[in-house]
Amino acid sequence: MSDSNQTIIVIDDDRPILVNLEMVLLSDGFESVKTFLSGIEGLEYIRTGKGDVVLLDLNLPEISGLEILKTIKKERPLLPVIIITGQSDVATAVEIMKNGAFDYLAKPNDIGRVSVSVQNALKMGELRSSFNLLKRQFFKDDLDRPEAFSSIITENPAMYKIFHYMEAIRHTSQPVLITGETGVGKELFARAFHTLCGCEGEFIPLDVSFHDNIMLTDALFGHIKGAYTGAEDPRGGLVKAAKGGALFLDEIGDLSLEAQSVLLRFIQEREFRQGGDDRLQYSDARIILATNRDLQAMVYEGKFRKDLYYRLETHNINIPPLRKRFGDIVLLAEHFVSLSCKDLSMAVPKISAGFIKALEGYSFPGNVRELQNMIHHAVTMSGDELLVDSLADRIAVSFNSDHNVPGDSYGIFDGEDFPTLKEAEERLVQEALKRTDNHQGRAAELLGISRQALNKRIRIRSEAASE
Repeated sequence: MSDSNQTIIVIDDDRPILVNLEMVLLSDGFESVKTFLSGIEGLEYIRTGKGDVVLLDLNLPEISGLEILKTIKKERPLLPVIIITGQSDVATAVEIMKNGAFDYLAKPNDIGRVSVSVQNALKMGELRSSFNLLKRQFFKDDLDRPEAFSSIITENPAMYKIFHYMEAIRHTSQPVLITGETGVGKELFARAFHTLCGCEGEFIPLDVSFHDNIMLTDALFGHIKGAYTGAEDPRGGLVKAAKGGALFLDEIGDLSLEAQSVLLRFIQEREFRQGGDDRLQYSDARIILATNRDLQAMVYEGKFRKDLYYRLETHNINIPPLRKRFGDIVLLAEHFVSLSCKDLSMAVPKISAGFIKALEGYSFPGNVRELQNMIHHAVTMSGDELLVDSLADRIAVSFNSDHNVPGDSYGIFDGEDFPTLKEAEERLVQEALKRTDNHQGRAAELLGISRQALNKRIRIRSEAASE
């Protein structure tokens, strides 16, 4: 189950529990387990750079587990920490996860899944270590705050260039526009930028699609009691909620021209008035916006204000689609498998070569979001190994959909000439066999024909090639 070089650190002042955890881990194949009854001694050991996962009791006499967690996240941000505690209230769990814990196990009910949690943490630690190594490989200079990007899994050089660009503009007072196709993770990048800025305030998101100017004004700036008929209670507004933090406005390409005017004035002046109140207020919130639309094309069509467009173009972060992020599909697939297994409280299954080939040959019109949903479905449907069968229905549906026909990820429309029916059939057969590691039964299922019909086509092709 585990690499002998991977060390699990366990810190708990209750000796019976400490011994029990050590026995459970050793019996499940973890060969190196280091235990500490003292939180201070455990922290000193961690500061030497040793250890791959930490199991940490929350209630320690000398120093609290929360203090140790915060110190670890500051000094060794890539080291996964699993909190074990007798407290099972929601507030404690939220506080722990907000401070960077990888997982939260309650005594004694969750102890049985400690090995699964540790295994998932080790996989996550490997991914984070890969991230650290890859950024050194692609860039001469390290990122100043790599932990800000820890939730973005990638090994693509173009993505690292984006990270460096985000660090370079993190002190800007200008709005930041994030563009990219649906599902590429625009909000994830927005949250990373909020972290980079070192804002003390909160990250406040709002999907503004189909907001008219009245709805947008009220959502952003709020109103005082009695501002209009039915306004029985005051509304603070999201701009006030984002004080000292970041305001993230998603889907701005769907705003009406009147609502765009409201947004433009706020961005220019950084001033606003609440509904029913004449007092002028100022906002210091960082403004981050996102869209999957081509704003420049919308300007030409008269659907987007030119002055607003130029305001937003100052800092533009364009996220490439998943199909152009070479190498990231496998990396993300492994990551989502771990997350899904954690959610389902199950061991991480083996990923077959055919499964990976099928993913790499797919265009992912829904990008990272589609991949995550596809992986979760596959994990739910599979056992000890993820096979291509668990992807067949998902990929086949997308394959037959209209939005995927113009693409060439399946090789049907490769080349300048439109294929004949016979040529298209040949390419489909080749692709199906490739995706299934030449398993004719599964290939036949992908093609929607019987195995005998596929065998006949393969035989005819083989005879033609030998003539």
